[in-house]
Amino acid sequence: MPPPPRLLFLLVMVLVVVGAPGASVFGANAPASPPVARTTEVQGEIDALLAFRRGLRDPYAAMSGWDAASPSAPCSWRGVACAAGTGRVVELALPRLRLSGSISPALGSLPYLEKLSLRSNSLSGTIPASLSRISTFDVSGNLLSGPVPASFPPSLKYLDLSSNAFSGTIPANVSALAMSLQFLNLSFNRLRGTVPASLGALQNLHYLWLDGNLLEGTIPSALSNCSALLHLSLQGNALRGILPPAVAAIPSLQILSVGGNEFSQVEVPGGLGKDLQAVDLRDNNLAGPFPTWLAGAKGLTLLDLSGNAFTGEVTPVVGQLTVLQELRLGGNAFTGTVPAEIGRCGALQIPASLGNLSWLEALSAPRNRFSGNLPGELFVLGNLTFLDLSNNMFAEEIHPSIGNLSSLQSLNLSDNSFSGRIPSNIGNLLNLRVLDLSGQKNLSGNLPAELFGLPLLQYVSLAGNSFSGDVPEGFSSLWSLRHLNLSVNSFSGSIPATYGYLPSLEVLSASHNRISGELPAELGNCSNLTVLDLRGNQLTGPIPSDFARLGELEELDLSYNHLSGKIPPEVSNCSSLSTLKLDDNHLGGEIPASLANLSKLQTLDLSSNNLTGDIPASLAQIPGILSFNVSYNELTGEIPTMLGSRFGTPSVFASNPGLCGLPLESECSAYRRHRRRQRLQRLALLTGVVAAAVLLIVLFCFCCVFSLLRWRRRFIERRDGVKKRRRSPGRGSVEATRQFDEENVLSRGRHGLVFKACYNDGTVLAILRLPSTSSDGAVVIEEGSFRKKAESLGRVKHRNLTVLRGYYAGPPPDVRLLVYDYMPNGNLATLLQEAVAPRRPHPQLANEAPHRPRHLPRPRVPPSVRCRARRSAAAASTSATAQVGSLGYVAPDAAAAGQATREGDVYSFGVVLLELLTGRRPGMFAGEDEDIVKWVKRQLQRGAVAELLEPGLLELDPESSEWEEFLLGIKVGLLCTAPDLLDRPAMGDVVFMLEGCRVGPDIPSSA
Repeated sequence: MPPPPRLLFLLVMVLVVVGAPGASVFGANAPASPPVARTTEVQGEIDALLAFRRGLRDPYAAMSGWDAASPSAPCSWRGVACAAGTGRVVELALPRLRLSGSISPALGSLPYLEKLSLRSNSLSGTIPASLSRISTFDVSGNLLSGPVPASFPPSLKYLDLSSNAFSGTIPANVSALAMSLQFLNLSFNRLRGTVPASLGALQNLHYLWLDGNLLEGTIPSALSNCSALLHLSLQGNALRGILPPAVAAIPSLQILSVGGNEFSQVEVPGGLGKDLQAVDLRDNNLAGPFPTWLAGAKGLTLLDLSGNAFTGEVTPVVGQLTVLQELRLGGNAFTGTVPAEIGRCGALQIPASLGNLSWLEALSAPRNRFSGNLPGELFVLGNLTFLDLSNNMFAEEIHPSIGNLSSLQSLNLSDNSFSGRIPSNIGNLLNLRVLDLSGQKNLSGNLPAELFGLPLLQYVSLAGNSFSGDVPEGFSSLWSLRHLNLSVNSFSGSIPATYGYLPSLEVLSASHNRISGELPAELGNCSNLTVLDLRGNQLTGPIPSDFARLGELEELDLSYNHLSGKIPPEVSNCSSLSTLKLDDNHLGGEIPASLANLSKLQTLDLSSNNLTGDIPASLAQIPGILSFNVSYNELTGEIPTMLGSRFGTPSVFASNPGLCGLPLESECSAYRRHRRRQRLQRLALLTGVVAAAVLLIVLFCFCCVFSLLRWRRRFIERRDGVKKRRRSPGRGSVEATRQFDEENVLSRGRHGLVFKACYNDGTVLAILRLPSTSSDGAVVIEEGSFRKKAESLGRVKHRNLTVLRGYYAGPPPDVRLLVYDYMPNGNLATLLQEAVAPRRPHPQLANEAPHRPRHLPRPRVPPSVRCRARRSAAAASTSATAQVGSLGYVAPDAAAAGQATREGDVYSFGVVLLELLTGRRPGMFAGEDEDIVKWVKRQLQRGAVAELLEPGLLELDPESSEWEEFLLGIKVGLLCTAPDLLDRPAMGDVVFMLEGCRVGPDIPSSA
């Protein structure tokens, strides 16, 4: 018997790995290589290999030992083999090292390279066209792309480009360029087009593998010219038509595999080749009776006709295949009985009775028409581990003896017509891992509790039956459970929260039941869950945000329930999600824009809900989305342009009254106007709210400031012990002054009369009545000017100034009143003339007076005489002419300039000082040619110093210190009243002199 096909393949692979005689493939493990003569050619090969290494990423550092300085380089490098004696590179083998990057064209500089093996890495890019003498080229299992190279070296014998991403067509000139080709493997790429007939010219070709591509058309009959062909495999393409008889009858052919195509007829009248060992025709469109032409293949060991449309009976011809080891006839429409001649197939070991197969471990008979109950002989097969009787017509109840199959690991009885309950004896199958009883329709009742005691159970499918009762919580004890399908039954109740503690659960499907209640948030703990299908139930409540932890979830179907609330934005954390169906619920709110982060999403169905707002334009950025539906909601706004052009069917946006834009017929102009109006209204509302808030804040701040000032004023009033009350003078002031009676006059001056006003509540105020008219009868102060200046006076605040309490400007129109607090101590003149105690000399008072306003440029009036100073200031401010002080106190230069100056203030202080010392009032000299300053000078010039003494100081001894202080005061007073501004001292100097620390300078001649 010829060697089996697997052995032939292994032999071919061994030939690929084994190097040439005397060569070492694994340089790192081979004995130390002798030194290599460093010729120019050898150095060029070293440079080429180093350039090849620079273009790659080497995570395992497999090429880290490539040292150009090594005497035996490059022959001692890992993966490099050299020809004996010459030191020239003949082989480069670096498989399964996870190398990435592109294949450098520098390998073309290795003129003697014969074998190149880079399989099972992560190389990308294209294949360089510079390889000349290579005979074995294996780059299978990489990420190479582009077209298959159109040029090959004539010496090429072995070419394996399988499991990459090559595209385009198979080059038609392969046979012309590589006549010596023996192995050609282009499987599992993206090749299109047809199988070129020129491949028939490859007379030396032994293996032709073109599986798993996109090839179409028919198999060319020219392939029959490949007289040395051993293995032809064209599985998994779109080939159709007739399988050429000449190709199937190639004499050397041992394996013919054309399954997974669309062939409609295979007819080999002359019979198959005598060396043929395996024929795979599965999953095509073949029909008709059992093929009798198979009888010629006496050496056939494997025959697979499954998944076709063969009919009739299995003919006795099958008995001629005496060495047949595997016969697969499932998925056809064969009828009748199995012919007795099949017993001649000795390798099949078919006994007369099924019960005699005590050694049988697997029994698979799916997609047939077996009927009745399971045969009793089946239940004595103690070694049976795999039983698949799906897609048949078995009926009645599942026999309780099923529990006798103690070694059973997989039980598939799906798509039959079993009825009744699941027998409790199923709990004896302690090795069971797979249980599929789906599609019976008539299995009913509650699940047996014994089912939940199978510790190894991983796959359970009970879909398409009539089971009832609450959703079984017992499955939560099966910690190995990965797949649980309870769909299309009559289960009720809620989903057990304990399902969330199944660590291996990958699929949970319970659609089309009567399940109610809320979704348990604990399901978010199933980190391996890939499918969650709860469609068509009565679930209520929100979608738990805990589902965001399901990072492996690929399909989430919660449609046709009664879910409410909003779509949680956290769903976008399920990065593997490809299907999201939430249609026919009561979900509200807006569509989360974060759904655009689901880059793998292909299906999104949010139809028939209560969703509002706009459709996020970012949804159009999901690259692989194929199905989209938001119909029957309450969405508004314009359909995003990209989304509308991508899904041009109006039905996916229908029944949203507020939606507009393509592909719907409604235009968006009215909507834009409405939105613009809404935006303006919102802006106006926002502006109003902000303005109101600002106004409230300003009012609040104003109230706070006002309250603080009021509190401060009251605090000051309480501290000063004076009760101050705001008065508005008018008729009450007239009564309080007794019609401005002369008896109530406090003082007279050029600025008017000051009256004492006593009110009924006990309050006493001082009212200054300004002159009403001038000598010519005109109003002295206009009402507007008076009010303006009075308001200015009211704003002046100082601790040493009397506060203006109010003012009055008629009627009658010529009345002008200013109201101040009443000062019982009188004015400044009264203080100077009368308030000095006899035991306190005036010079001492003069000495202390400048100390108080030391920080001021002019003297500050003591608090007891503020009223007079304030009235004088007020009179000066409201006078029609520019006044700078009271008569007798004003410096001549200040009076001439009409402006108060610092030097003028010093002059005024000098007058006050002279008044203190002499007792003479400046007003006593009114109408005379001299003033108090000139009078003092005149008395000094006469030598009548005693005339200067105030009566209370006549008893002073000329020899006493008080006399010296008196004379010092006179000298300081004259210095301050010097006619020349430059001769007047500063107030700081005045204070220093009055302290008696030094004798003042001589009186200047101008004084």
